[in-house]
Amino acid sequence: MTGEKLFMPTPLFNIYQTTLVSLIICQTLFLQCSKNHILEPGQVSVHVTATGGGRVNVSFSDTVVDAGSKITLAAVADTQSVFLGWFGSLRSTMDSLTIVVTENMIIEAQFSPAPQGGQMAQVPSKTKSFTMGSASAAASPEEKPAHAVTFSYAFYIDKNETTQSRYRQLMGANPSQARALGSAYGVGDSFPVSYVTWYEAALFCNARSRSEGYDTVYSFTAVCRDDQQCPYVLENLSIHYDRFGYRLPTEAEWEFACRAGTSTDYSWGANYPDTGGTGDHAWFVDNAGDSVHRVGLKKPNALGVFDMEGNVAEWVDDWLGAYSNTACIDPIGPTNRPFQTFEDSLQRPVRGGTYNLGSLFLRSSCRKGPYDTPAKIYDKSIGFRCVLGAFFPDTSKIFQTTQLDTSGI
Repeated sequence: MTGEKLFMPTPLFNIYQTTLVSLIICQTLFLQCSKNHILEPGQVSVHVTATGGGRVNVSFSDTVVDAGSKITLAAVADTQSVFLGWFGSLRSTMDSLTIVVTENMIIEAQFSPAPQGGQMAQVPSKTKSFTMGSASAAASPEEKPAHAVTFSYAFYIDKNETTQSRYRQLMGANPSQARALGSAYGVGDSFPVSYVTWYEAALFCNARSRSEGYDTVYSFTAVCRDDQQCPYVLENLSIHYDRFGYRLPTEAEWEFACRAGTSTDYSWGANYPDTGGTGDHAWFVDNAGDSVHRVGLKKPNALGVFDMEGNVAEWVDDWLGAYSNTACIDPIGPTNRPFQTFEDSLQRPVRGGTYNLGSLFLRSSCRKGPYDTPAKIYDKSIGFRCVLGAFFPDTSKIFQTTQLDTSGI
């Protein structure tokens, strides 16, 4: 297959040409190998391949090992590539793994080009933990309880909020102008796009993925037009977190990137009600003049990310639900109800506060503004930014929609 590489040995092991030929034969004719009884009783086959810009180092020198053997796999990305994870018989985002083999396995290490152009900041979240939420007196009920979150993967986040220029380039329109009822405030190429629904933000993410050669994360059967009555805006929507393409950040990703290693209310080290430094880092009600501003004019946080606090609030991927009171790994928000129940009754969180709200809403843990924000609404003070990062959430908790396409498209 084009772009597929055989696994590469570590210096401690030599794989001879005959072994490589055997791997090719068994990889291509796996069923025939089994029928020809190449495997002796108590043996299993392990086939490891690499797709994309990288290689795999392994601790064994043959494709046949004894059942119960302990093997080590290590993924090594090429320059300008990133390791996404192990797929097939094994699903993990850990670069190096030691596993006990008890059955035949076909394992694929997937790699993808890293984002170029300096538009994104790399977030070193892999194996890192932080305290999400807040126990402070300033915290609202939905910010509690404060709880530990750990990531099994690293990701990238846009340094700036998505601009009107970038949105218009990919989507062919500028909602900040079309929906602003004649107002010219906050309209311009380098201003953040606003007046976008959560669904329009998701569609932008897919369009951006296609334009840069990445996989699309959001799948659906149809888009409901404004003149139609449909159960969903994006029918049969699924979010494929194991795909490396642009998407909205999860709430946990957003807060981790916003905090940038801090545990204070604000990423610049202050705690509410001390607002010292706020004007240097954020556009909010005290300094914005009731208008959104061009991106990147305030000081960035420690990751080099701008406007995480203030300017426009930002959509995230999750539904707004109660936090867990236990430690979490790679959380994606509530998934315990049918999708239509979420869409009909629940809000999406909006993060970061806005130019027309006070400093209380700029806190890293703040999950919403003073108004309800269902996914179908748009507002002058809500925009978004994108992330890139693949992982395997607990699929047993992910809802699936099985409704037929009812839009007629």
